[in-house]
Amino acid sequence: MVGAVESTPLVVASDSTAPEEVDAALSPPAEELAPPPAVIQFSGPVIRVDGLVLEGVTEIAEGTGSGYTVVQRLESGGRLTLTVVPRSASGDTLQPGQVRVLDLPDGGATGAAVFGTSHVSASGPITADRLQALLRRLIEAPVVP
Repeated sequence: MVGAVESTPLVVASDSTAPEEVDAALSPPAEELAPPPAVIQFSGPVIRVDGLVLEGVTEIAEGTGSGYTVVQRLESGGRLTLTVVPRSASGDTLQPGQVRVLDLPDGGATGAAVFGTSHVSASGPITADRLQALLRRLIEAPVVP
């Protein structure tokens, strides 16, 4: 027969089929699942504010060394986001030890600091005074790998 299409039998689960049997029939074998992503490795320790819960770290552009983003939980429950890039790539004029913080019109604050060879920008639902204190703690506290 010209133009024939080979068909695959359709399996339909009846009400008597247990849900776990259907799940097992539809799930691919374990060896076909993609491996978990590799652990992110940086050239130095991850810069973060000591004393806040670390929620996650992601690279900005995987494998490029262009920086990373850190999300930490504030005491209030809100999230503080730090973006860490090489100082040479930031284009900012801050010097090591300097902190700049601004109030945001819709609430919260944003700020920046230089830590060693890294430029750190931060933002979150926090007062400018509190963010300044956290950034000062960041640049004054030793980093422990």
